[in-house]
Amino acid sequence: MATATITIQDIMDAIDSEPEMLEALRARLLTRELLELPERFAEFQSVMLEFKADMLQFQSNMLEFKANTLEFQKSMTEFKDSMLEFKDSMLEFKSDMLEFQKSTTEFQSDMLEFKANTLQVQANTLEFQKSMTEFRKSTLEFQASAENRFVELGTNVGRLNGWMTSEVGLKEVPLIARGMGYRYRRLLERVELFDMADDADTSGIARGDLESFIRADAVAAATDGEGRAWYVAVELSFTAQKRDVDRAIRNAEFVTRFTGVPAAAAVAGIQMADEIRGDVDAGNVFWHQLPVKILQPE
Repeated sequence: MATATITIQDIMDAIDSEPEMLEALRARLLTRELLELPERFAEFQSVMLEFKADMLQFQSNMLEFKANTLEFQKSMTEFKDSMLEFKDSMLEFKSDMLEFQKSTTEFQSDMLEFKANTLQVQANTLEFQKSMTEFRKSTLEFQASAENRFVELGTNVGRLNGWMTSEVGLKEVPLIARGMGYRYRRLLERVELFDMADDADTSGIARGDLESFIRADAVAAATDGEGRAWYVAVELSFTAQKRDVDRAIRNAEFVTRFTGVPAAAAVAGIQMADEIRGDVDAGNVFWHQLPVKILQPE
């Protein structure tokens, strides 16, 4: 029987054509560790890829940490500079406080001196006030006495002016009548004014007005250019005022009411108040200025 010769090529071809043979040959030739090596290598490769990813992440984290560290270092440098500036400011503040303390001490010393001076001024002021109170009391007493004298003097002067005005004014009545366009006849006596009021209807006339009429400064009988009878009611005052105008007009109206004879009103004085200028200009009352020479001493 002839023996067949099997070459290596034949073995390789058989292995290639028979996968089971290949696996059986591997199991015979290779250990279990070698058989599992591809699977373990794949696992190792997977682990290495994950490790590489972790390393890349770590590297990224380290770069970020480095950047943060640099930023922190920069912040610390700025903080250090700020602290140095703060230290300088504190030293300056300390110097200012020492200067302020010195100024305060000087101010306290000045205030104590000022207080002492103020107390002295207060004492002097109290003494001055006491003197002024006494002076004021004396002045008020003198002023009261002087005012009483001035009031008395003013009253006497007013009475004197009134008396002089009345004396001169009564003498001026003929001139007043003439100035109004009438011819003076005579000056009515007070008793005639009494009779004039008593003989007339005085109903509706207040008692005070009637007594004031009877006390009229002057009521003169006169005639006009045609010889008709007129009366002239005159009020005399140093300074002719509105009340004088009102009395003169009222007295003239009363005369006409009591007698039926027309009457005109006039006021006379040394000076005329501005308040009656309108009545004078309107012709409501006649104004006659008494001669100023009555004020001059003889």
